[in-house]
Amino acid sequence: MTFTDGFLLLLLFGGGFVLWSLSDLIEAKEQEIRERTRKQKLKNDREEQRIKQQQDGAASPAGA
Repeated sequence: MTFTDGFLLLLLFGGGFVLWSLSDLIEAKEQEIRERTRKQKLKNDREEQRIKQQQDGAASPAGA
């Protein structure tokens, strides 16, 4: 094996490691985004429920 062959193999495996690391980083970021989206949806659902209760409460006395 020549120096060039060894260097190319090192570059190949190094590139594979970089891609593997990037894959892990991307997966972690996707998980973070999914969690943030889930929390925002829960927050929005609670806010919608609160507004609906306020509207229902405001409509009841007016009708009585």
